[in-house]
Amino acid sequence: MLDYNKVINIIKNHNFNKTNLTVSHIIPDNQTYPLCFIDGGNSEIISSPKLSLQAIKIVAIILKENKINKIIIKKELVLIKANNSGYEIEIINKQKFNIVLCKNIHEVGNIIRNALELKMYTQMQGIFNGLIIKDGGFEAFTELERKEINGLNTFCGLSKTSENKDNSLFNSISGCWYLEKEKYYITKLNSHSSYSFKLELKNLEINRVIQKLISNSKDYIYPGYPYGLMLVDRLARVSNQEILNLKVYLETKLGKDWEKIKFLENSINAHQLLDNLVF
Repeated sequence: MLDYNKVINIIKNHNFNKTNLTVSHIIPDNQTYPLCFIDGGNSEIISSPKLSLQAIKIVAIILKENKINKIIIKKELVLIKANNSGYEIEIINKQKFNIVLCKNIHEVGNIIRNALELKMYTQMQGIFNGLIIKDGGFEAFTELERKEINGLNTFCGLSKTSENKDNSLFNSISGCWYLEKEKYYITKLNSHSSYSFKLELKNLEINRVIQKLISNSKDYIYPGYPYGLMLVDRLARVSNQEILNLKVYLETKLGKDWEKIKFLENSINAHQLLDNLVF
């Protein structure tokens, strides 16, 4: 068995001099807990340098006894138009707003998807009395995301650690454990796993959270990664078939105007054409 204190000393001397790197081992309690997992997916329907129409899907899954108890799926169409200061965003039939962001137009859909995942997180807190886990972190690139994050009294997010050579050192530490850094944790959730993950928490007790995640991280295909996150990832993906179905639907509804939308440089007219559609 690898001496994890030796590993920690190597890491301290390498990169993380200002970080507390005490490893805390966790003994699994072999209980199961009600858990909710949230993830989202998005894909472009129309793609041009100044206009992007994206399908976004947000999914929440509630598990009890590690079995699916409830699935909530929300689908949105989002129209993104580049302007001089950033982007005009319209969630079709719902809201319009502007964001100032130096990002490629095709990446803006990821920002909107993340904001909608955060909104789903808030909504689930109102109906689910248990631990809610979001796939990914709680970093905000826009005021839209920042507003959602600041409105959360508690949160929990799990994501892959950054790709660097220190991962092999983390993953070599035996057992189930967590390691506290300045703003988040590194954790391994199954003694048979070769992977560690980044865990972000707000106002939640770390040991209780880890126990609950361990209880759901026993899948034999991917030990150490919560089964609920695998399920919600699968459901949240926007498939090629879904995009094809949406294109057929839009073409049917809009007729000749559908061809105009695909080649519009000024998407004001695209907004007007899409505003009256009901999805």
